[in-house]
Amino acid sequence: LLAGAVVQARTGAFASDRVRVGASPSVQLVLAPVGEVRGRVRGPDGRPLGGASLELSDSSESPVRVHADDGGRFAIPGVKPGDWQICARGGPSTSGFDSRRIAVRSGSVTDVDILLIGTATITGRVTDAQGLPVAGTRVGAGRSTRTLDATCAITGDDGQYVLAGVPARPGVVTAGIGKDGFAQTTLEPRAGDRLVWDAQLRVDD
Repeated sequence: LLAGAVVQARTGAFASDRVRVGASPSVQLVLAPVGEVRGRVRGPDGRPLGGASLELSDSSESPVRVHADDGGRFAIPGVKPGDWQICARGGPSTSGFDSRRIAVRSGSVTDVDILLIGTATITGRVTDAQGLPVAGTRVGAGRSTRTLDATCAITGDDGQYVLAGVPARPGVVTAGIGKDGFAQTTLEPRAGDRLVWDAQLRVDD
């Protein structure tokens, strides 16, 4: 083990601790019961959506990714208790998106009924204050600047980007990372729309 390593144990329960490794490290972990997330994904037409992809994530764990079965059902066992973000996207033949916060409790099953909403596509070009293309910067979409959970893209050498799978609902689109500068706009895409947003980044003094 390396100094400051994180030790985890999981077998129907979960425990995690950070330890300082000395000559004879000894770690005692008390396992806490985990929970489970189950549910069904339905497409924008309300029908069960087989093959939909789901991602469960929080600030301290690596994302867990699964796919719904042919009936749109899914199950994610062994989930650490706490608040999680679950995102769902359409299957091979149906587009759609949903994202929400859920609470997982020890020894309990959290049921989630997911109804996907239609999606749109946003394309455009990102430039700096001189009108030159900005390559390798991030463009993201979500409900607000703090929840860019829908989709993101990185601009190409010509500053162009494509944001696919943007939820058909009012939301915020932002562009820029750190020293590149920043730009944002509010859009209200409808399902099937293909919108254009050309962003010019500004750098605050």
